[in-house]
Amino acid sequence: MNMKKLSKYIIFFLITFLLQAGARQQIDPVANAVMHNDKGIKFMQEGFYYPAINEFRIAIALNHNSAASAAFYNNIGLAYIKIHKYDWAINTFDKAIKLNPIFLEYYKNLAKAYKYKKALPKQVNKYVSIIKKDQENSRAWLMLGLMYVEMKYNYEAKYCFRKFKELEPENILIPSLDQISEGL
Repeated sequence: MNMKKLSKYIIFFLITFLLQAGARQQIDPVANAVMHNDKGIKFMQEGFYYPAINEFRIAIALNHNSAASAAFYNNIGLAYIKIHKYDWAINTFDKAIKLNPIFLEYYKNLAKAYKYKKALPKQVNKYVSIIKKDQENSRAWLMLGLMYVEMKYNYEAKYCFRKFKELEPENILIPSLDQISEGL
């Protein structure tokens, strides 16, 4: 057998092997999303916010609509705050809350984003008007309380947290709110 034929057979077998190996390998988008999120966190810790944002965007693209992806939205929101894109941060914190409303950190980050944007008074007025229309809106009481914490209106914050607790006595956020209230 001459070298030309031998090299053709080797190339043929290599291509066949690679195609079969590729067919067996499965890509797990959720695992890849977590990997990109972890990379983004590492970039954030090192102060590289734009690469972190890109990693969080990839994580969101791979897994964009689950309770677990709320963490990706929260993380990208934190990166947006670092680069002073407060409106973007607000949008991503809202998305995180909608996807997984049981993490107080997401609500607190939203209140901080309003503070950094210098929009707390406007947002307080918005939530007060929501409560005037609907006294049973527990999320409005929660957000109003957290915004009052940011404004250092401790009495008002405690009052809002009590109202939230009355409306949702079994809510998983209650122990964290009690802890915040004790610190005020």
